[in-house]
Amino acid sequence: MYYLKKEKLFNINDLGQKTIEFIFSFFNNKSNINIIKEMIKSGVRPEYVKMNIQDNELKNKNIVFTGILQTLNRRSAKELVQKFGAKIQSTVSKNTDILVAGSEPGSKLKKAEELNIKILNENELIKIIS
Repeated sequence: MYYLKKEKLFNINDLGQKTIEFIFSFFNNKSNINIIKEMIKSGVRPEYVKMNIQDNELKNKNIVFTGILQTLNRRSAKELVQKFGAKIQSTVSKNTDILVAGSEPGSKLKKAEELNIKILNENELIKIIS
């Protein structure tokens, strides 16, 4: 029922190699499958939620992440903002629109402040994508 072929995942738009590896690993782990079966038996039913990215605060924005995120891991945060139409940059420049700063942000925060770039903390980002 839950057997998954990795090749099928490559046909899904917007899935990168790391995401595909994670999904493949997750659904081929017997413990995870047992949890899913128990959830279904208990009445949990997954549903598809379509995200509306037409008009949002992140669309077409260049975003840089710095510091340690507490709630989201960095990979997930980047994937989420990309789904909302943002572009990820690795360094702060005059072309950067938003810096998402976690704890211990380092020199990217200082440069963003010097360039008057909008700075969000993780909670502010979560509010935007929720």
